[in-house]
Amino acid sequence: MAKDSKIEWCDATWNPIVGCSWASPGCDNCYAARMAHRLGRNPVTPQFAGLTGVDQKWTGETRLVRSQLGKPLTWRKGKRIFVCSMGDLFHESVAFAWVDQVIAVMALGPQHTFLVLTKRPERMREYYEYCRESSWDNIRDAINHPDLWGKGNRNGVLEIPLPNVWLGVTAENQAMADERIPILLDTPAAKRPAFHSCLSNGVEFYPTTRTRRLDLDREGSASANTPLAAFWTAASIMCFLMRSNSSPTKSLRFR
Repeated sequence: MAKDSKIEWCDATWNPIVGCSWASPGCDNCYAARMAHRLGRNPVTPQFAGLTGVDQKWTGETRLVRSQLGKPLTWRKGKRIFVCSMGDLFHESVAFAWVDQVIAVMALGPQHTFLVLTKRPERMREYYEYCRESSWDNIRDAINHPDLWGKGNRNGVLEIPLPNVWLGVTAENQAMADERIPILLDTPAAKRPAFHSCLSNGVEFYPTTRTRRLDLDREGSASANTPLAAFWTAASIMCFLMRSNSSPTKSLRFR
């Protein structure tokens, strides 16, 4: 679930881990929880059964879905993939061993770009500190694990940070931006996006740094009428503003 996506800023979603819990006010109207509640009643998607309560809110349980783990490796054409759209890869109940396996797939799929968004950047930073302490052997072991991929002894240099992995945060207000973005900056990543929804109050991502705003249209040109605005700051953060009153633009391109 799912090879193709209607989300404007990705080509596909990939959910090797599902489940979540409330983290901040931005979770109050979680679309993923409502969707998981519906999917949990569908026999085709049993991985979602019981992950939400009668109130259609997450219970806090998370699951590794092994049937979905290797999906990106079956897609030959490169895609921009939203990772764990139905959960949070860095939820506190997700074992680091599970994250190792997800990162291993990303390393084995260099044709893709993987976008990870979390509301728990402190756990993301903790995971990468754990990786550094192990000299990244945990990722190498997952890449070479014959029980996971049916083959072992994959050779090659593991480039850290993985050049095809974007690690990002969502921030629904100024307080969350001030809390999460500095932690994101302290985490090794090829690119670091920050997403902010127009449903909440405006956010000044770096008040002391003048940011350059660029609205992208379907051809990648400047436009004032597209649903996504990108801001690049001097702190290596790409900030994406999602406008709530606009229709999806599937062919939107990033530079």
